[in-house]
Amino acid sequence: MSKRISLDQTGRNKLNKAFPHLSRVSIWNALTWKTDSEISRKVRYVAVKQCGGVIVDGGMSLEWETSHEEVEKTMTQTLGTRFKLVLYKETGVSVLLVDGVEKRRDQGLTIPEWEALQAEVEQMALTM
Repeated sequence: MSKRISLDQTGRNKLNKAFPHLSRVSIWNALTWKTDSEISRKVRYVAVKQCGGVIVDGGMSLEWETSHEEVEKTMTQTLGTRFKLVLYKETGVSVLLVDGVEKRRDQGLTIPEWEALQAEVEQMALTM
């Protein structure tokens, strides 16, 4: 099974209303990564963020998983197999890892800033 975004009928209806200028085939091509244009990326983003879509990649959905490591005093959030956010609770440092490589390091993010970082990572997952 290849990468796609799964939507229920309600979600599909919402997506069609959000993009009335696109044909159903164009939307399907965007949801199955057959096309990769700016509008396709917008369709994928809206499908996941506003229409309840779930990314399915080879049979595995990409959803945030959160774990708290008490000894290390960290919180780790993973998205699929490629993306990891680590928050060091004592220092307030947060690190974004993509494929095990540090891509970003921040100090003292507020909750809205953390949520914005999560949204940025989700967008990266949609486009990579």
